Amino acid sequence: MKSLFLILPAACLLTGCVHQPFPTVFIREVPVQVTSSNRLDVIRFPASYHAYTIGRRTDPANPGFMHEAHILYVREASDRWNLQPPAAPAQPPLNPVAAPEAAFAPLPLDQQLRTELQEQRRVSQALQEQTALPAGRRSLRAHRAQGRRAFHPDPATAATTR
Repeated sequence: MKSLFLILPAACLLTGCVHQPFPTVFIREVPVQVTSSNRLDVIRFPASYHAYTIGRRTDPANPGFMHEAHILYVREASDRWNLQPPAAPAQPPLNPVAAPEAAFAPLPLDQQLRTELQEQRRVSQALQEQTALPAGRRSLRAHRAQGRRAFHPDPATAATTR
């Protein structure tokens, strides 16, 4: 009975060691762009400093000391690494799309403007033809606008109206 109590836990422990094999992980290498060492502004952001002018004053810790006017330089931000990746070179698209057919492509801007201008001229000409007056009526209106007597192109009718 004692041997059963010793063998049973050992068997349980040994069966716990069986496991699934670990999945294989593939590491893809990413091309690294090497930056020349003479361009530190690409690698690191420089520290920023600010100058403060301090006038003559006494030392707050010891009133027996006086500080003369001087300039105090304070580092506002320390230099740090530039963690932004450099601009990647332009790569062609994976699935290049063929250029659309010319029949379905929009017109170039200058041709669109030219077409619109022709359409406006055609509409203006049609409007002028619809509103045009006969030559005789146009001259009557012009004379009336100038305050003159009515103009009669026919001398026979002009004698009867005077």
